[in-house]
Amino acid sequence: MLVAAVAAAATLSAAGRVQFTDVTASSRLTFTHVSGASGRFYYIEEWGSGAAFLDYDGDGWLDIFLGQGGVLPGYTRSAPVGNRLFRNNHDGTFTDVTVDAGLVSGRYTLGAATADYDNDGHPDLFITTLQGNVLYHNDGHGHFVDVTAHAGVQGVAMSTSAAFVDYDGDGRLDLFVARYRDYDIKTDRGCEVPDFGMRPPNTPPRIAYCGPATPGVASRLYHNDGNGVFSDVTAKSGVGRALARGLGVAVADYNEDGRPDIFVASDGLPNLLLMNNGDGTFTDRALTAGVAVGEYGVAYAGMGVDAADYDNDGHIDLVVTNYENQPASLFRNRGDGTFDDVSRTSGVTPLVWPFMKWGVRLLDFDGDGLKDLFVANGQIYPDVSIASTLGAPLPDQVRKGYAQEPQLLLQQPKGSFVDASRQAGPGLAQKRVGRAAAFADIDNDGDWDVLLAGIDGPVALLRNDTAAGRWARLELEGDGCNRDAIGAIIRITTGDLTQTMLVQSGDSYLSDHDHRVLAALPGTAPATAEIRWPCGSTERVTITPNRTQHVREAACRLRKAGAGSR
Repeated sequence: MLVAAVAAAATLSAAGRVQFTDVTASSRLTFTHVSGASGRFYYIEEWGSGAAFLDYDGDGWLDIFLGQGGVLPGYTRSAPVGNRLFRNNHDGTFTDVTVDAGLVSGRYTLGAATADYDNDGHPDLFITTLQGNVLYHNDGHGHFVDVTAHAGVQGVAMSTSAAFVDYDGDGRLDLFVARYRDYDIKTDRGCEVPDFGMRPPNTPPRIAYCGPATPGVASRLYHNDGNGVFSDVTAKSGVGRALARGLGVAVADYNEDGRPDIFVASDGLPNLLLMNNGDGTFTDRALTAGVAVGEYGVAYAGMGVDAADYDNDGHIDLVVTNYENQPASLFRNRGDGTFDDVSRTSGVTPLVWPFMKWGVRLLDFDGDGLKDLFVANGQIYPDVSIASTLGAPLPDQVRKGYAQEPQLLLQQPKGSFVDASRQAGPGLAQKRVGRAAAFADIDNDGDWDVLLAGIDGPVALLRNDTAAGRWARLELEGDGCNRDAIGAIIRITTGDLTQTMLVQSGDSYLSDHDHRVLAALPGTAPATAEIRWPCGSTERVTITPNRTQHVREAACRLRKAGAGSR
C-alpha cells in the first residue's frame, strides 16, 4: 500500500508540472463555429471544421486559420461569419486579417492543410469544403489568391483531411486528399431511431444521423507538375484501388525505405496504409502491417491520427482515435513497417474508452523527452440517449455527455500513460463538443500550445505555461528538396536521449500544425541534431538551446539542381 501511495503521489506531482491556461479571451481570438444544424440531421453536420497554424506573413510567429461551417437547408438563424485568418501580434493577441488576406469565403469548410507547394518561400493554404476544395496561393504580400481552377485540385465532396507530401522525391510537394463518401446534400436524409415497439402512439419517430453505411471511396492524389499545376494521379498511382471512409491522414516513412507512406483513418471500415513502392505507385498493406483493424479484428470508427516516435526507439508509430466505447489505437512500429497494438498494455485504452475521440497528437508537453498524448473529445448527439440506442450502450456511470473534456495523457518512463487532465489547469476541465485540435508554439517560448475547435461553439486557445526547461527548435529550409523540408527526419540527441522528430503536413483531424521541429532537452548535456533531408542526404548541426535555429539544406542542392520552382 505504501509503495502504491508513493507511486500515485509521484504521478500526481509529475502531472501537476503541466499547466495550460485558457487565453482565448485575452488573445482576442473571437470565433464561433456554426454547423448549420436545424434538426434535419444532415451528415455533414457531424464533422466540424478544422484549423491550421501557418506563418503567412513570414515574421517568425504562427498565425491561425479557422475553418467555418455554414448554412444548411432548414437553418433559419443569421448566416455565420465564414473562415477566418488571425495574425499573431507577438504580444499574446491576434488580429482578424481575413478580409485583407483575401480569404473571405461562404463555403462550408471541413479540413485545412498548409505548405509552400510552389517553393517560393511563402506558405499556401488548401481547404476541403462541401462545395469543392480550394487552393489559395500566398503572394508573399499578405494576400492569398484562389488558384484552384488553374491548379486542378477542386475535387469532389466529401473530402476531409489533406496533407502535402513529396511522394516521388522530385522536390515539389504533391497533395493527398482523404475522402469519406460520395455526397449530395439534396439526397441526404436523417434516419429513424429504432424504438423497439416502445414509442407511444401518435408520436413522431425520433430522427438521427444515419450510420456510416455507405461504401468506402477512393482518396485523391495530385501530382505537382510545377508551374502551379497538379495532375490527378489517383488511378495510375494505385490510390484509387484503396477504399475507405477516410477522416484523418498521417504521412511518414513507416518501413524506413526512404520514401513517404500514407496512413488513412477510416470510419467503420479498415484503415489504409498506402506503402510507397518507389515507382509512383502505392499498395495498401494495412492488414499485413497490423493497423487495418483493432486487436480483436474489428474495424473501429477511426477519426483522427498522428504519426510519431512515441517511445524514442527511432521508429515511427501511429495513434488513431475512435468512437466512444472503443480504444484510441496505439500502434508500435516494430521497425519494419509492421506494428504491435499496444493500446491496452500502454494503459491508453481504459483512460479514453468512454470518450468520443477526434483530434490527437503525440507531443512532449511536459519537457521530459517523452511524447505525451492529447485528445479532443465530443459526442455527435446532443441527446446521448440516441447514441446509446444506436450502438452498444455504456454504463450510466461512465457515459459522457454531448460536451466532453479534452484529455492529456502523460507518458511515463516505461511507455505507459497516466491521465493528467485534471491536474493540468482549468482549461482542460472545460467541457466542449470537441472535434479538431491543432498544435503550435504560439508564443515561441519552447513548448506546445493547443487550439481546440468544436461544433457550434467558440474555439479555445490553451497556452502551455509549464515551467520552462531547455529546448531546441529547428526551422528547416530545403534547397533541392521541397522548401518546407516536409518529409525530413530529425534525430536530436542530448546525453543518452535521442528523440526522432518529423516535418509533417496534416495529422490530427482536419487540421495542420506548426511545421517547425521542437524538442525538449532534459538535463544539461550538449545537444546535436542529425537531419535526414527528404532527398536522402544527411547533415549534423550543433544545437544552441532555447533559440530558433534556421537550417538551410545544402547537400541535396547539387543532386537536385533545378528541382521545384524557385
